[in-house]
Amino acid sequence: MPRFYPSIYTYPIPWALSGKDKCKAQMNTKALKSSYVTQLDVFVRNMHDRQATGIPTGPETSRILAEVISVAIDIELQRLYDLPYPAPPNQHARFRAAEAPARTHVHDRP
Repeated sequence: MPRFYPSIYTYPIPWALSGKDKCKAQMNTKALKSSYVTQLDVFVRNMHDRQATGIPTGPETSRILAEVISVAIDIELQRLYDLPYPAPPNQHARFRAAEAPARTHVHDRP
C-alpha cells in the first residue's frame, strides 16, 4: 500500500468518471478537452510537473480520486468476470469513525 498513490496514473481519471469507451471515442475533440474530467486530469498532472504518474499523497482529494479509480476498476473486473457487484462499504463513515479517537489522542497529549 505505500506505493498505491504514486502508482496511480492520471489518465484513468476521465475514464473512471465518464467511461473509457466514451473518452476514447471523443479523443482529440473539443468536447472532451474542455470537459471537467479532462480538466481534473490536467490539474492533477500539473501538480507533478506535468507527469501522468502518481497522484499526491495526503490530501483528501487524492483519497477521493483513488476511490473513484478503484471503484471503476472493481466495476470493470466484475463485468469481465461476471461477478455480482456488492454494495460498496461506507468508506467515509469508517474514516470519520477512526478519525475522532485519533484527534482526541493527539489533542490530549501533554
